[in-house]
Amino acid sequence: MSASTPPRPESFGALIERAAAISRFLATLLVTAVALRFAVVGFHHAFGGAEEAAAEHRVSPPHVKSAPPPPSASNLAGLPPEPATASTTPRSYRVTLGVTAGPPRSELYVNGRLVGQTPFFGDLACKETLPIHIQLVPPTGAPIVYERECHGGTIEISGPPP
Repeated sequence: MSASTPPRPESFGALIERAAAISRFLATLLVTAVALRFAVVGFHHAFGGAEEAAAEHRVSPPHVKSAPPPPSASNLAGLPPEPATASTTPRSYRVTLGVTAGPPRSELYVNGRLVGQTPFFGDLACKETLPIHIQLVPPTGAPIVYERECHGGTIEISGPPP
């Protein structure tokens, strides 16, 4: 048998190279995970996640605790309290609007405000009880007017008004 010799210690440069290889591998894993997450969310948004995405963008009124009302004359007399009136604040929604109707480069107005030209794809905010007025103004000809209700989700306009 031959005498064994202890292993040679690695040089500092070899340690740095090994650390660099490991860090490149970890960085590649992290970038792949983030890219996969973006791909899944984009696919979900494009193919069937519109209703769930609209539910995430709904804005509800803030919940504010108010002081109790002062006692009324009926409460002091021992009668049952008067029924409270419910707040009728309309809900706010985010709506995705897609417009391909009318000639290209027609100006698009939503509720009297210029938002762009056709074809158009974008988001807007609306109140539950108020209608959405959409007006297409082609380069030549009469404006085309659409009116839709605000329910959240997606509004697609691709043909003449009903």
